[in-house]
Amino acid sequence: MKKKHETTKADFNYFQERVKFWLNKFKCDEYEIFFFHKDIGDSSAMGDIDHTSMQARIFLNVHYGSVPTRKELDRDAFHEVFEGVILGPLIMFSLQSCADRVVFNESHRIVQKMANMFLGY
Repeated sequence: MKKKHETTKADFNYFQERVKFWLNKFKCDEYEIFFFHKDIGDSSAMGDIDHTSMQARIFLNVHYGSVPTRKELDRDAFHEVFEGVILGPLIMFSLQSCADRVVFNESHRIVQKMANMFLGY
């Protein structure tokens, strides 16, 4: 079994700062953001965006597959903002009319390309 590492309060604070940075960068200040630092299973981070109420719940997992670096935390923050806020409406509408998860999988590919571009991976 792979050892899980705990994310610290400092990791969580940095993650929040980076989420706010990316929201500002994409001019998405209309969302009310709630942050959570808790066990969310196998994901390192997760976002739950309600585009109707303009609220977002952003999670950083207390358990991480390795000791998280700032670069990894920044990548997670970017991913959650871009996927949830930028691509979220597209994913939501597309999934309502698609029988499979092709659009969802493609959105992840786009997020990774954008992270590589913005973050230099």
